[in-house]
Amino acid sequence: MNQRKRRRSAMTLVELVVVIGIVGILIAMLLPAVHSIRESARLTDCKSRIRQLAIAALDYEQSHQAFPPGQLTLWHVSDFAEIDFSNQQLVGHLGYLLPWLDEGNFRSEFSEISWAIEEFGPPWYSLLNLVEVSNRVIRPLRCPSDSDEPISHLGISTFLYGAVPGNALSAPSIEELGIPPGYHGWTSYLGSTGVIDGDSNPLQTGIFFSRSTISAADVSDGQSNTILFGEVAGSGASSSASGLPTDFKNMKHSIMQNGISSPRFFFDDTDDNLDESVFIYSSRHRGGHYVNFAFVDGHTQTYPSSTDRLLLRNLTTRNGGEIVELD
Repeated sequence: MNQRKRRRSAMTLVELVVVIGIVGILIAMLLPAVHSIRESARLTDCKSRIRQLAIAALDYEQSHQAFPPGQLTLWHVSDFAEIDFSNQQLVGHLGYLLPWLDEGNFRSEFSEISWAIEEFGPPWYSLLNLVEVSNRVIRPLRCPSDSDEPISHLGISTFLYGAVPGNALSAPSIEELGIPPGYHGWTSYLGSTGVIDGDSNPLQTGIFFSRSTISAADVSDGQSNTILFGEVAGSGASSSASGLPTDFKNMKHSIMQNGISSPRFFFDDTDDNLDESVFIYSSRHRGGHYVNFAFVDGHTQTYPSSTDRLLLRNLTTRNGGEIVELD
């Protein structure tokens, strides 16, 4: 009798297979939920990082009565054939903010470069010791949903006005610059340049542009209605979403970089123009359908790809006088 009870309490092979199958189904059902929770946490973490960046910029503005310049580079040329970066430092607004992000030691290692707006000098990447210094990951300037892959191309750009107003993009490969492969301080966040205003006397209507000195007081559209920073994913080695040609894959923006050059949003709104696809507001959050922004008053907002593009565009200007109504 006792032996029969012991035999019935044992699990048969069929029952074991059924249990394993049920466990497998439950795991398959739970995995998407786990991934969703993790991505939600990364989105929140990213929002916190871009808010800290905004706070750093506001602290800088309080100390200097102006936000840092978008980038120390050219402002105007008569012909795009004359573009020459050899006498432009190309250090950008994020580099100015490093001391306010607990990265003062990193910033001090670039003392060989002049950070004065009125001065000129060689680009930072032409000095090999600075290239070696730059080869590191700076976590506060990275979206946690972005990859940690080394870059193959540096996005070096300036918004220039010449015969035809437009953006001049230089995307030299690491090999062309004689730079060893690495991370080179690439960032997921960049400041907002705004849009072109006028043809005969064009102005950039955002916060950051070449040798800019914009203060919070210059934001007449309202500080809560004006974008200060946004996410920019660049192009990953394994990503085809940005629409970049193959030889521009794995191109990232360095912290030594200027502001966004065109107010375009989300990968699914890009076109075949190289400049547009490189500088588009974008992210890796849930397939690129959500992008975090920080505003001049320090608050942050996550916008989905369904948000009206014209309303988002209006948020990039500091003094356009647009009426912005976003839920």
